Amino acid sequence: MSAITQLAAKTRTKKAAPLVLPDVPVPQVNLLPPEVGAARKADTAKRWAVIAVVGALVLSAAAWGVLQIGYGDAKDKLREAQDQTSALRAEQARYAEVPQILAQQDQLRATRSSAFATDVDWKVYISGAVGVLPEGTALERIDGNVATLMSGEVNPVDGLSAPGIGQVKITARSNTVPDAGALVAAMNSIAGLSEARAESVTLVSDADSTFYRIVVTAQLNQGALRPSPFDNGED
Repeated sequence: MSAITQLAAKTRTKKAAPLVLPDVPVPQVNLLPPEVGAARKADTAKRWAVIAVVGALVLSAAAWGVLQIGYGDAKDKLREAQDQTSALRAEQARYAEVPQILAQQDQLRATRSSAFATDVDWKVYISGAVGVLPEGTALERIDGNVATLMSGEVNPVDGLSAPGIGQVKITARSNTVPDAGALVAAMNSIAGLSEARAESVTLVSDADSTFYRIVVTAQLNQGALRPSPFDNGED
């Protein structure tokens, strides 16, 4: 085979190389009318507006739900507070009379204390005076007075004695000249009595007899008071 024939055979056996075109931008032309583009833009804006409105409604609904929950809790707490207030008022109504009763009890205690503040057992002093009278002397009468919270202390028969809470006056009679000093000492020996003084000794004559009348006055001191039955704290 000749050289020309071999070259031709080689040429036939080779494949043709593909054709490569360069990247050239293809021009695009919007052939739609302007009204169509404007309508599309308006639709897009409407969709976003609808989305925004729906989102706002969702947020509003969520906020309203939160507010409703908070409002419900507040109502529950308010109802609970009102119930507690009503219960407290009911308790106050139950015990409304307690302060008045306590005040009345305090007033009764004060009145009771005033009543027993100058309580004297006069029987003790009557029997005591009779028991200390000298022989031959008889008791005619016994008079007594006690100071009150309004009157204050009782003044003595003379300026030499101290004021006391009361006074006892003994009037006795004797067929012989009485021993005034002995009677004064006897009166001072009685517990609760002090500052005894012989006020007078007089000779008395009547149709039947003649006798001596002697008057002795003594001051009552704190020892003459009878113990209050309520000193032990009992009401």
